[in-house]
Amino acid sequence: MSGIVAIFGGDGAGLGPALRRLDPRGPDARSELRLPGAVFGVAELAPGEPGAAPATDRSGRWTVIADGELLNLRSLTAELAAWGEAPDEATTPAVAAALFAARGFVKGLERLAGDVAFIAWDAETRTAWAARDRSGLRPLHYQAGPTFAVASTPDALGGETDASRALEAVEAGLAFARASTPALAPGQAVSWRAGTLQHERWWAESANPLGADGARYRWARSLQFATELAIQQRAATDAPLAILLSGGVYAEALLAATAARRRDTVLALTFGVDGPGDERTRAAGLAATARADRKSTRLNSSHLVISYAVFCLKKK
Repeated sequence: MSGIVAIFGGDGAGLGPALRRLDPRGPDARSELRLPGAVFGVAELAPGEPGAAPATDRSGRWTVIADGELLNLRSLTAELAAWGEAPDEATTPAVAAALFAARGFVKGLERLAGDVAFIAWDAETRTAWAARDRSGLRPLHYQAGPTFAVASTPDALGGETDASRALEAVEAGLAFARASTPALAPGQAVSWRAGTLQHERWWAESANPLGADGARYRWARSLQFATELAIQQRAATDAPLAILLSGGVYAEALLAATAARRRDTVLALTFGVDGPGDERTRAAGLAATARADRKSTRLNSSHLVISYAVFCLKKK
């Protein structure tokens, strides 16, 4: 986790105070970058780790800061190298900057896997961009007017609290929403150019509710596409991947779609209890069909009692 902030269209005088307000997200170190028309700041949680500082692509057009780390960093670096667009560093901001230069901001976002929030500056068109991750794990708030400011927290922008919206956000498990510093929604991007603000949905669930189009077959195809798209984004990690596998249809679909996209072998983990509800045998057949490695664990009453006790303690 880190804190990021950028101010566009002004003299950047508010960058220092904004960075100090991001200390709770990144108390260990700060980095800044000042360009004509744009200033960037990053509050780092662990100083010295690669990828925290702002990065600019080789052409000098795109500058990017990010909160989070890409899961498909190595594969994207290799892909960009094949295009002749290899970044100078294999870091999340550097790879994103190179990808935005090659494909544009929104199209580039679609190739990125991981819960990462981005703030970017297109120096050629003098357009500021910001985008939140698909799951909404990385908050982004903004203020728009003659200047445009974006930050991980509304406090960094000096926003006032709207109590009802804040309560709503807490219940949803998301960041605080502020009246004067709106939050980007998960999967949403915003651009600002010469005082004009535009919102764009760069990712959204594609499955329609059952019966919305009057045909179960079309709904099933839509759901299949949504599942495959989600797997494409989440299974694009360079790290080994494991799936919790039950004997149900949904788990079967996830395993099949994941295994089809991975070159390495997926690990399927199954937990079960003795009795009529035990799905370990069916799960073993599913894993064999998908050519996945499988590990199965038998749970007994002691496991269940301990799990319930931990659950009760967490509720308190």
